[in-house]
Amino acid sequence: MPPITVQNIIDQSNDYISNYTTGSVDDSSRIRAVNRAIEYVKRRMTLPSDETIFTFDFSQDNIFTNLPVDFNEGLFLLYHKQEYNVPRAKWTYLPYGDLLRVGGNQFTCENYFSWTPINGKMQLVTMGRNLNQGTTLETFDNIGSITGTNNAQNLRIDSNIYAEGNGSLAFDINPAASVLKTATILCPSTDDFTRVLQSNGIFKVNVYLPEDNISEIDLLLMTDANNYYVLSATTFTDGTAFATGLGDISKQVQFTLTGATIVGSPSISNIKYRRFDLVMTAGFGSLIVEDYRLDDFYVMYPDKMDLVYLTSYKGTDSTGVTQKIFLDSVSDICEFGNYVPDMIDVIAYRSALIMVPQVLDNSDFRKMYVDEQEHLMSVFGKSWPRKRVINNGRTILSRPR
Repeated sequence: MPPITVQNIIDQSNDYISNYTTGSVDDSSRIRAVNRAIEYVKRRMTLPSDETIFTFDFSQDNIFTNLPVDFNEGLFLLYHKQEYNVPRAKWTYLPYGDLLRVGGNQFTCENYFSWTPINGKMQLVTMGRNLNQGTTLETFDNIGSITGTNNAQNLRIDSNIYAEGNGSLAFDINPAASVLKTATILCPSTDDFTRVLQSNGIFKVNVYLPEDNISEIDLLLMTDANNYYVLSATTFTDGTAFATGLGDISKQVQFTLTGATIVGSPSISNIKYRRFDLVMTAGFGSLIVEDYRLDDFYVMYPDKMDLVYLTSYKGTDSTGVTQKIFLDSVSDICEFGNYVPDMIDVIAYRSALIMVPQVLDNSDFRKMYVDEQEHLMSVFGKSWPRKRVINNGRTILSRPR
């Protein structure tokens, strides 16, 4: 069966309003009417093409996750691995304001989710615990055997500015100290990171940058000086540039073993040193810059999650490849046609009323058109009721009447 296009809906809408002249309605107005009609039906029913899945990594230390551009409304949140979806680990929906009022450590007993545009973009809000808990690797509360080399100097504990614990490791960068143009912090250790490798663990560290003069931060996991892994980061964990987080100890950098550069033949079960390299930009300058800081180095084990949500996509371009929230061409393909092609009747009726609102001035036609539209909404609504999340984590069905 050929796909249903915007032109097909326009043609059927014209059939319904053949007694009224539509010559003054231009093509762009017709296309807008079709879009508004699809949106109207999507609000009344869940079209068979509306449900989709967003897969992401949940980490309990980060409550905000950016949602796809087509996110309309969430339905439920599940673990990607079905064996984890047991009653004691369920995720319960709460309105955003209620979720924030949970407060304290109550979230350690239950898992909650919501969504909000409060940060200027639509984000998923998660408050819960990972199935496998992470580990603090270095508090940076004491210097101990930590040393600074290359362009790093004057290591000290700052008990005033820190993210966790009782202090942070502060140091200065002297561009004249080394031609390597890298500030190195070396932390002796005895680590077996086999679990991190097997479970896709994520290393995180809080970083305080006083100026915009660092281009890259590397974490080296070293068996010895000739055998090590290099994990690199060029942005903060939230994807923002280093320049956007100057003077903020709450900013984090994260590293993963996936894609790490391997030098020599290191042993992941025998890591003797953790090394942080802050790579200086070409324009660093010639003067010493003070008060860089590192704090709270730890590893997390994210859970892969599936958020089932209602999409705002209405269809694709004529090739069937590029998805569209707004169908802007008569050749665009309507997604619902792949599942329930006769739903075109419901959308065409609504589109006709939008294109020719003078139909509503005639009481006889108004009753006929509105009654028929509502009848079709009721018929299709029995098969495709509107789904909405409710606060017990399930969805409630709402059928048009």
